[in-house]
Amino acid sequence: ESALPTISAMNICPDLVEINFKEDGIYMDHLRLLSDAAPNVQRANIAMKDTDVRVLQSCLKRWSSTLSHLILRTSDVCRMPKTSVGDILRGPPSFTVRSIDVPPSLLTEFHRLENLRYFCSRIHLETFAAALQNSLFLPSLRALCFVRDSSLWTTYRASEGEMDQCLTALRCIRDACKMRGARVEFSLTKLLN
Repeated sequence: ESALPTISAMNICPDLVEINFKEDGIYMDHLRLLSDAAPNVQRANIAMKDTDVRVLQSCLKRWSSTLSHLILRTSDVCRMPKTSVGDILRGPPSFTVRSIDVPPSLLTEFHRLENLRYFCSRIHLETFAAALQNSLFLPSLRALCFVRDSSLWTTYRASEGEMDQCLTALRCIRDACKMRGARVEFSLTKLLN
């Protein structure tokens, strides 16, 4: 941290459009400094060494008008899809994120997002389902891979009422995607067990 500059780094790298921290993670202070210096990032592959959700969300908001591709891994929870990172970063606007890092309220900033691989926590399930009912939320969405984030769901057996709530939310997500003409895939194999 002593290597961080003390002078303002605002907009000193406006032409930097791609960042890739897939091998070595980045600390939040460094990410904040990078977002100040490079406000026009379009493609980001980021492994986090530490997580301060407020700093992360501030950086993503700063990039919201330009960011089209994001792979965000925190604590090795967000597993990579079989498609190569290079393919993801060159294809249509795509995010691979956890809801605990990028909650539904922050996704509203990304109007061009077409493909979303969303590792969703239980606390964000109904919020995401409700948001998806609004056509202004992720208006460009064409494909959703909805994954249960097992690290964020409790291990106790859910009551019948809780299961009904989950199933209702999942049906809403499925129906909203169908109405939009978006493909939806659920990776929730243990949710109903």
